[in-house]
Amino acid sequence: MAKPDLKEAAFPGGLHKKKGYQDKGTVTANTPLGKGWPVKVTGHKGKKPTVWVGKVGDPTTAKDTWEVVELAVTDEQQPRPVDKKDRDTEDVSTTVTNPTPPPAESQPVVAPATTIP
Repeated sequence: MAKPDLKEAAFPGGLHKKKGYQDKGTVTANTPLGKGWPVKVTGHKGKKPTVWVGKVGDPTTAKDTWEVVELAVTDEQQPRPVDKKDRDTEDVSTTVTNPTPPPAESQPVVAPATTIP
């Protein structure tokens, strides 16, 4: 199969920024995605942004949309000093990788996400 072509990502329940939590979301794509394919979400704040890793789950009832499951922090953010108002939301970039050799990673799509400290 070819490189995934993502349209959008959404995280309506928010994303925890600390290890020990599993979050969920959805991805919508122009190409079919495979269950279990790796999903990587990267924050845009901090000296070293937060990174979440999960996998593609089952298709949803929405057209061309799949669940993102088992999404957990692998790298916690190394923050810069910021105002409290900056901590509640953060844009995140999401990619999906087709692991079939040779592996092919999608272009990132950016989504606003509520982050949970």
